[in-house]
Amino acid sequence: MSKRRYVDIRKLLAQRLRAARLNKGFSQRDLALMTGLSDKSISAYEKGKVVPPLEVLVKLARNLDKPVSYFLEEELDTVKDLKVTIRSMLEQLEAIRERLIEIKNNIGQNTNTVS
Repeated sequence: MSKRRYVDIRKLLAQRLRAARLNKGFSQRDLALMTGLSDKSISAYEKGKVVPPLEVLVKLARNLDKPVSYFLEEELDTVKDLKVTIRSMLEQLEAIRERLIEIKNNIGQNTNTVS
């Protein structure tokens, strides 16, 4: 008799939702606006605190260009998903780094004009 390992659907759905959102380059707020949900709801889904109702899951899937099954099926290429998520996060970090450099330069310019 083969043992099937238990899959925590809530956790799986949360991870897949976050990966799909980041892959599209959307913030939680962006996705909330597109689906008519609150960003707090998106956050709760991504943290696995709440499982979205089926109608909401369909909206999320449509806006993220994924089939509903993507969020529920265990047998997907998780390495590929992880690579996409990491790539997206690195791009976001690079944008933040560039913005911080810009802010630092502006502060430097402001202190030079004050002196």
